[in-house]
Amino acid sequence: MQGGRRDKLRPGDILGALTSSGSGSGLSGADVGTIEVTDQRTWVAVRSAAAAKAAAALGKTRIKKSKFKVHLVDET
Repeated sequence: MQGGRRDKLRPGDILGALTSSGSGSGLSGADVGTIEVTDQRTWVAVRSAAAAKAAAALGKTRIKKSKFKVHLVDET
């Protein structure tokens, strides 16, 4: 995700965006793993079966009044 500490993002903000009923992702907290926030990027570990839904939800959802670009990265 192209947003990080400089955008005042915290792991709880990302988790809330993924698990909220308004996001439409249908994810639970158990589907989301480690969330690493760096200065300009945020890395979110999500179960592979739910990755496409998570990326779509994060790409459409406003977090801290902003939308962020989201890219899927496959690390197998």
